[in-house]
Amino acid sequence: MLYALASAAGISRRWRDVDGLEQVVSDVSLRTILEALGHRAGTQRQVKRSLSYLAAQDTELPALVVADVGKPIAVGRPCNTAVATDRDGCSFALQVVDCVPLAPDVPGYFDFELDGEATRLAVAPPHCPLPARRQWGPSLQIQSLLGARCNAFGDFGELAEAAETFARNGADALAINPVHALFPGNGIGFSPYSPSSRRFLNGALASPALAGLPPLPDNEFAELIDWESAMPQRLAQLRATFGRLPEGLRAHIAEETRGDAALHRHAVFDALDCHYRPRGACGWQDWPTRYRNPESASVARFAAKHSAEVDFHLFVQWLAQASLTEVQRRAAGAGMATGLVADLAVGVDPGGSDAWSLGEDMLRGLTIGAPPDPLGPLGQNWTLTSFSPEGLRRTGYAPWIAMIRAALAHGGGLRIDHAFGLARLWVVPDCADSSEGAYLVYPFADLVRLLALEAHLAGAFIVAEDLGTSPDGFSGAIAQHHM
Repeated sequence: MLYALASAAGISRRWRDVDGLEQVVSDVSLRTILEALGHRAGTQRQVKRSLSYLAAQDTELPALVVADVGKPIAVGRPCNTAVATDRDGCSFALQVVDCVPLAPDVPGYFDFELDGEATRLAVAPPHCPLPARRQWGPSLQIQSLLGARCNAFGDFGELAEAAETFARNGADALAINPVHALFPGNGIGFSPYSPSSRRFLNGALASPALAGLPPLPDNEFAELIDWESAMPQRLAQLRATFGRLPEGLRAHIAEETRGDAALHRHAVFDALDCHYRPRGACGWQDWPTRYRNPESASVARFAAKHSAEVDFHLFVQWLAQASLTEVQRRAAGAGMATGLVADLAVGVDPGGSDAWSLGEDMLRGLTIGAPPDPLGPLGQNWTLTSFSPEGLRRTGYAPWIAMIRAALAHGGGLRIDHAFGLARLWVVPDCADSSEGAYLVYPFADLVRLLALEAHLAGAFIVAEDLGTSPDGFSGAIAQHHM
């Protein structure tokens, strides 16, 4: 029964290593990972109850049904009638063949009724877009760029200069490192691959000059970046810029950011982080208990009491968005066909904004990495977390789709780091060795189709980084979807 529960929860008890040898996950690891996923497995009775819970979930209509254009929609039950409603409010009946509905012949998102029961439907195109012609472009790290002004590290201002320079030399694309949100002003956690959130931007890279504001002051030139001083200094400079904003612009920013609940929650997180990090906190787990639930009354009171600080972090996100939009505009204006090719990190810091704000929709008590292989004989633990497969299904993939849209919002392409994560991730229980982990299966077919749909809507291509031990069927599916 324990093995049946592991299988139902998407944990692979057996897996093949890089040499093709079969490995078996211990019962202790299975129970620990199951408990972290929210499935009690300490006794046979608990295992039985957890199995019943997962079986009941399988009978429910998903929050988002994902299908291919014109193909049968797999809903797990026979149906008599199916109705789709597009974004313009136009409703139409879908053809039903042998009690199975067929998807519309155009890609997109639809409201969906199955025998009167309502849900949502995503219809994917056959594949992702590809560039119309062969292109070339460099890959670069934004922070390493040197521009016309003296800067502690390269930001979107230097990126705009680089884009125009390469465009003049015939480049059509510019591949960049991840620009996800980091912890504000933290000079220790500066890696773009260990972000606080993948749904928002790194405010330290924002360039006021690109948004029509006075430029940041010059910094003394140094050959190496002193992150521990540079990041707090940049945060202080942005605070000074915010303090000098005209009232009209403040009102405009407030209007643009009003109503975006996810953005506001991220700004509240950054305000809390700035409040408690000087006191030794390294993430939300170190905050007072009353602030660890983003929906608590204490968090709401903190946000109201520190509304000016929350407004500042909203401004930083607005400025970063405006800056990166201007970079892409200049790249296109200089002749680049694609412009920026973004980079999507494989996970986020467990103490960061996404892990705090998304709660049980993220993995808790587990971090991701890689099993033992020749590159890392003891295995790897990247000390990152990611979405929970059950959380993805429960939310209709909403936070995952928001992440992909954010990554595609400012360019013509997207590289996905460790794209095997679309199919499976090696998860390691807290305080355990990397070798004590197991592969956790993700809804690969749905994620690939949603990725193709979002790429289609954005008119962008997808690069799937495939370094490592490939899951069965991965390469074929990636090729089929033109990634």
